[in-house]
Amino acid sequence: MKKLLPDIAVIFLSVILGGSFTLIYFGWRTTAPPPSRQATSLPQPLPAFSWAAAPSQTLTGQVLAVSGDFTWQSRTATAPAAFLTPPVLQQGDSLFAGASGSALISFPPAAGLAVYPKTRLNIIQTLPSDLVFEQLGGRVDYSASSSSPLSVRAAHLLVRLTAGSLSVAFNTPSNRITVTVSTGSATLAFNDLNLQTQVATLSARRSYLYNDATRRGYSF
Repeated sequence: MKKLLPDIAVIFLSVILGGSFTLIYFGWRTTAPPPSRQATSLPQPLPAFSWAAAPSQTLTGQVLAVSGDFTWQSRTATAPAAFLTPPVLQQGDSLFAGASGSALISFPPAAGLAVYPKTRLNIIQTLPSDLVFEQLGGRVDYSASSSSPLSVRAAHLLVRLTAGSLSVAFNTPSNRITVTVSTGSATLAFNDLNLQTQVATLSARRSYLYNDATRRGYSF
């Protein structure tokens, strides 16, 4: 009997200590502050699309001079119209020069255009890093700065001007396009009738004659 007393005391002490540690542990868990959570940022809403206004990062054009039969169609209009005061040109606008019409246009600080009679021109893109025009007929002289390359689409021909000046003359009845580089150099590309890509580089004071009906061209 005396031998069992120490064993019982040891067991009793173990139970008391174990219970105390348990109470302390769970008490710490309930009173400890919750782990911090990293705040998550909600995605910012995209800017609303507007037919009336081009994206804010695009360049706008200025009509420096105009004469004769010259009309303009804004990106929201359904038909071209004459203007009393020069409009601010935006990406998505179109220009129409009649038999007596011509205009000088600037997209500062990237590009300048001289539009000749019997010309139709669509302003496709005016991002500072890349201006794109679609020429459906007539003649346009283009100039581009070194920081803003300029591209012209005429029928199936694509003309790329990195820096310098050139003219694109599109004779729609004959399907012939003449590209003449005044300064700098230009790259021309098109797919032939076999869907093979043809690329040509044109230096200053050189011209290229392209036939859209046969999808062939040569420099001179």
